[in-house]
Amino acid sequence: MSISCHLCGSIYTRQIICQSEWEIFQCNACTNAFTLPPPKNIDYCDVDFHASTLSEANSLSYNSLHDLPGLWQDSVRMQVQLLLRSLKRGSTILEVGCGEGILLYELAQHGFNVKGIEPSKNACKRGRAKGLDIIESFFPNSTIDIHFDAIVMSHVVEHFPNPIESIKSAIDLVLPDGHLLFVQTNYTGILPKLLREKWYWMPDQHYYHFTPFGLKYLLDKFITEASIDVVETEYSSLIHNGKARIVSELISIAPKFSDQFHLLLHAKASNYLLY
Repeated sequence: MSISCHLCGSIYTRQIICQSEWEIFQCNACTNAFTLPPPKNIDYCDVDFHASTLSEANSLSYNSLHDLPGLWQDSVRMQVQLLLRSLKRGSTILEVGCGEGILLYELAQHGFNVKGIEPSKNACKRGRAKGLDIIESFFPNSTIDIHFDAIVMSHVVEHFPNPIESIKSAIDLVLPDGHLLFVQTNYTGILPKLLREKWYWMPDQHYYHFTPFGLKYLLDKFITEASIDVVETEYSSLIHNGKARIVSELISIAPKFSDQFHLLLHAKASNYLLY
């Protein structure tokens, strides 16, 4: 029985991971993948995503960039530099699903005007303790009535049952000639292929799994009211220990085979004259 892609509708899909309680299917058309059965509703207000991830990495403190595992630090620094190359200091940035605001804090230190939105109660408290402006809510949120030079969605889109609608909501908040930065797992990297079901699939939370090409493909296909161009694509590694860390360091020589990507897009909507 063929299973249509839950994102683009193509019938050209194939199973790439099979476990007793969950499966991952890859679409040969859009190159993205999806989880079956899809995740059930999760109470993200009480789930502290970053804290639980860091706990698994044996980190007891996560208040600043320097408290994070080295590979995570490298990724955050890359994201800051990526935005610095495309935005002027003083630009406004909204991060959707900002957690405790580690990236936002670093961006603020580089002169950006930052704001976050995050459903986790505990993460919001930690972020606000650093002086950050964080709305405790899900996205989209009707109380956000201003527009931003850039919106960051880091490990967020895969948690939405309808990611295209969520991205459309983000584009609606971007100023003319604004930017979108997506940070996503890259399931086509070497480590996902080696570790297979032991990799970061998170089938209880991730509806989808993206590639840089696949994410841009979906935006071009379903978001026709905006012109979206790729500014830059870069790659980094997720948190790994032991032999997996050694492999991730070797892969850095050929970064496209890493298991995380940063995709910076320029989004110019045709209805900006209405603002």
